[in-house]
Amino acid sequence: MKIKLLILGILSALMCLCFVGCQGRVDTKSELNQYLHSNGYKSCSIEEGPVETGHGDFYWNVYDKTNEIHFTVYQELTEDLYGSVEVFDNYNAKLVEKHIDDFPDHEGIEIDTESSWRGYPILRFEYTNVEDLEKKYEVVEECAEYIDKIKKDMKIVVRGIYSSPRVDFFKEVALERVVDEVQYGQSFTYEEIKNGDVLSEIKQRYFNWGYHYHFPEIEAEISQYDIDRFWGNTYNHPLAIYRSGDPKDKNNMDFEVYRDILCSSGVNIGNLYFLLKGEGFEVVGESDDFTVTNINGQTCHFSYDYADEDYCAYYLIDEEKVPCDGKYYTLDYITVYDLFGLSINEYYGE
Repeated sequence: MKIKLLILGILSALMCLCFVGCQGRVDTKSELNQYLHSNGYKSCSIEEGPVETGHGDFYWNVYDKTNEIHFTVYQELTEDLYGSVEVFDNYNAKLVEKHIDDFPDHEGIEIDTESSWRGYPILRFEYTNVEDLEKKYEVVEECAEYIDKIKKDMKIVVRGIYSSPRVDFFKEVALERVVDEVQYGQSFTYEEIKNGDVLSEIKQRYFNWGYHYHFPEIEAEISQYDIDRFWGNTYNHPLAIYRSGDPKDKNNMDFEVYRDILCSSGVNIGNLYFLLKGEGFEVVGESDDFTVTNINGQTCHFSYDYADEDYCAYYLIDEEKVPCDGKYYTLDYITVYDLFGLSINEYYGE
């Protein structure tokens, strides 16, 4: 009896697996026609396909006779255990492309219909500061409004890209991951774009990035409200400095908290700058480039300009390169103690 139940269980699981893996597929022309009909594409002809692109992915080229639009339907395997697929098309992007010459003036905004993410048209722009961001975003709203007139509630990707000499440098020295933290891209409808939440989200990502690393050019634009929002994120923890005992001892209460200094498995050089100043070290320079004498009498020079493809991020001790412990300008707790005699840890209290 147990063996029968086991076999039935296995067969049932296999049936579920097959069902999940085959949902919404477009392997055949019949399945493709069903997909087109269910998405409202009723007057279409199949031009080409399926064209394999590797790893089990393929696409169909389709022509919409009503609107005279050539578009593509994609089927891609997802990275799960069930062999599931994702089916999507770029009809909306191609619909926008057809009207591209009729858009209102959109200087500074790229309307991208070729590299569209999941078939959504992209409104891409670069900005250099908050004022520039706000001006560009007004144009984004106008473009989104026009797209909404082409097709109501079409999803639109808004891609805000912060541009600066610092960003260019990070890209040159293979620190794109640092830059990725500030860049933004999500899909929205026109109604969501015009209500201000998207602009607020782009600003907050920009402010969070500047405050996290203490880049002076961005901190000059940050308000107390933005700082409060940063610390409102439960993943951001302030730094505790221990005056005696083991910082890892949960019963050790001999510490003080710097509530305006971020600590996350160590401390980056921007936050180190404020820690050292708070602890009475004679620090020369700004948070992005400064020198200080450590407890061993050595001259330490920290700068966000110190990075290359060999060392990634590094700092200088008596003019000699020392790799940072973390890839992105971070020193771990032991290094901070060895250099400056300071016992630090993250503070998780209220």
